[in-house]
Amino acid sequence: MSSEIRIVKDATRLIATILAFAAFAISCVAGVLAHNSSNVVLYRSLTAMVLCYFVGLGIGLVAQVVVRQHAEQYARENPIPEIHPSGKEASEPAPGASNVSTQIAQSAQPGQSAKKAA
Repeated sequence: MSSEIRIVKDATRLIATILAFAAFAISCVAGVLAHNSSNVVLYRSLTAMVLCYFVGLGIGLVAQVVVRQHAEQYARENPIPEIHPSGKEASEPAPGASNVSTQIAQSAQPGQSAKKAA
């Protein structure tokens, strides 16, 4: 369970980081294309990056809740069936099916095949 929580936290931070870097890149390109000075471009880009990081954290947390609720609902609606072999069905192969383990055991014993041939 702890590895699942770590993965989800990593995914939330990943979403936030990607959104922050995208905002920084877009802001830098927009500032340069608008012919702003470099200090204005960097200030606005860093501000956009910080704000979008927190927006991305919010989006990641919402996504985390939605995914967890969906997974819990799916697990409730589709439980894993417990299969218990009973009697003849478990010990006998299906009609027409070959018993592979018997064939493997027979082919692994070279002495018997020589006796059968003689």
